[in-house]
Order: sequence, then structure tokens, then C-alpha cells
Amino acid sequence: MLTGLYFIRTRLIFGIILITFAFVDERQCLFINNSSNFFSLAQKYGYKPVKYEVTTDDGYMLSLFRIPGNGTPILFLHGLEDSSDSWILRGKGSLGIKLTSKGYDCWFANFRGNRYSRKHVTINPDQERFWDFSFEEFGIYDIPALIDTILNSTHASKVNVIAHSQGTTSMFVLLSSREEYNDKVNLVINLAPMCFMENIPPPVLSMAQYTNEINDIFKNFSVNEVLGFYSAESKALRSLCALPLFGYRLCLIGILSTIGGNDAAEIESDFFRYHINNHFPAGTSTKSFAHYGQILQHKSFQRYDYGDLENMNKYASSKPPEYDLGKIRTKTALLVAQNDNFSRISDVERLKKQLVNMVNYTILPRKQMNHYDFLWGANTKDYLDPTVFEVLRQFG
Repeated sequence: MLTGLYFIRTRLIFGIILITFAFVDERQCLFINNSSNFFSLAQKYGYKPVKYEVTTDDGYMLSLFRIPGNGTPILFLHGLEDSSDSWILRGKGSLGIKLTSKGYDCWFANFRGNRYSRKHVTINPDQERFWDFSFEEFGIYDIPALIDTILNSTHASKVNVIAHSQGTTSMFVLLSSREEYNDKVNLVINLAPMCFMENIPPPVLSMAQYTNEINDIFKNFSVNEVLGFYSAESKALRSLCALPLFGYRLCLIGILSTIGGNDAAEIESDFFRYHINNHFPAGTSTKSFAHYGQILQHKSFQRYDYGDLENMNKYASSKPPEYDLGKIRTKTALLVAQNDNFSRISDVERLKKQLVNMVNYTILPRKQMNHYDFLWGANTKDYLDPTVFEVLRQFG
């Protein structure tokens, strides 16, 4: 009951915010740019990307962006509520641009449901079944279609992958479930690996304890998408986060830093308000959040839990099966931040013990480094890039 009231209150608050900002002096919000996208970012930094439309075996149409280069292609996989944009958002300070400038052939994925991948061959985002996916579908359908497109386009024999957060989870699903793709992937560099979640602290831990109740409320209110890029809630949130001083303190320090780890010194106010705020959040399904909540609750890296009866129909078991990490043969690197509230060192240590071909495990040196610094940190050249470049040099 309390959770239901909380949900209703949240929707009312967003409504109030939206009405409030209808009357905000538009001069305060001139830097809100909903038309800024991967193409405009890349062109701003001197590159001409190519767009590929990739159709998955189950009919989703994904946008895949390429900044052409040489050698083994690198596929970049984004995290929860994110998109391809984050890999180049800091321009010359971004990992995607740095590797492009070094001549690498860089490909930037967009999972189903985000701002760039909201199409299907027969259904549309207004239909509930469009949103019936979590990171399992990213791993089973999206990434294989992306990899095959890259290999067919370049005639390369394998790809390298750089994944962040949910992108790492999806790769663990793929390589443990569709074993043939171990032969198509040379190396996976996992930034902030997300697999086991037993040691995540509050407030995420507190919310995860009510995963089933929250998911039921979403279903009752026919809410299938969380913070879609073009939704009224996201537009209101961007207006709020764009406000001078208050927006930065509330949205970055008060919300993102609280849940992902505090390192506000690495994300300046102007960069957050002018750049991150125009590209994040990018949208995903409620089921994606629910699946992570289940993993945290059950302390197990497992398939989606539909309840005993439906589990029997889908899995021939009342409990969802675990993903078998021992089947992953691909070379794997794990890069971990010390102040990351999502990818906890103790949980990554548990993952590490189950991987049979781990070539690098690095706890990165910046003590304050959090979950978002992998993408948005101002000084990643000092504490992240050297490890990424060395792993690519040795194993890529």
C-alpha cells in the first residue's frame, strides 16, 4: 500500500514539475537541447558517423553507429537508461573519441527501447508487448544481431567489446547462453561489471526489496517504460536538472551520486547541465529494472522470475535457472571502481572466480571513482585510459 502511494505521489510530483516549468523563464533553459544526438556530437568533434539499422531475430530494429577505422572492430555497449551518446559525450575526453582518434574501427550500439531503437517490424512502443524485455533479450537477440552486422560489413573474423554496466550483464548472458558467440568475440573489456549484486548498499538495496510490489504497481498503471527520452516525465526532469545550482545539486549530487557513488569533482556543474542532461536518461523497460531487482533479492545471476507457475511453463522449473558463467570462453577483463555503489568489488570478486579466461582484473586507482566516471569523468586519462589501452594492446 505504501509503495502504491509512493508511486502515485511520484507521478503527481512529475506533473507538478511539468506545470511549473511551463512558466519558467525560457532563458534559463536555453541549453536544454532535445535534438542533440549521436550524429551532432560526432560531427561537432570532427567525425562523420555511419548509421546501420539492425533487425534482430525477434523483430526489433536497432540503431548502430560507426566511426570507421582500422583493425579489429570495437563494439561499445551502453548501460541502463543510457545510449551510444555517452561514449562520445566528452569529445576528446571520451573513451570512444580517444579510440577513434587512435584509428580503431568503433561501433556504438543502442539496445532496444532507448531513444534510437524504438522500432519493431510489427509492433510499436505504444503496445505493452513491445516492452517485454530485460537485459536477457539484449544478450540473446540484440548483441548477436549487432555482432553479425559488424562482421558481415567488415569481413573481420572477430570483434572486441567494451561494455559498461548493463552492457556487461548482457554480454555475460550472451556468452553463457549462445556459446557459439565465444568464437566471434575476441575480448570483452567490462567497465563496472554488473552480475552479482549481493553487496549493493542503500538506497538501491532498499528499493530492490520491494521489486515485486513495485513491478505490480507498474503493471496496474500500464507503465511499461521508465523515463523514456521523449516522455513528459523526462522532459520535466531535464527542465529541473537544467536549473542553475539547484538542478546540479539535486539531480547529480542528490540523486545520481547517492545511488551510484559520490565523485562530484569529476562531473562539473556545466558539463552535467549542458551535456549529460541533454542525453540521459534515454529510456528502457520496467522489466529491465525488475530483473536487476530480482538478482539482488535472490543473490543469484539468474533468468527472469515470472513466478512459480509461469516459470514451470517457460523453464520446466519453479525457479528460474542461473546463467552458467563457466561456459564463457572469451578473453575477459574486469575493471572496477572503488567507490561504485552498483558494481561492488566484493561482488566482482565472486564473478571473477567463475570466469575461466580472465586476462585482466584491475581495481582502478582513483579512490573516489564511481559508476558514472567510466563514461563521464573529467580525468579518465589519469585513472582509466591507461588500463584500457594496455588491455587492448596486449589482447585486442
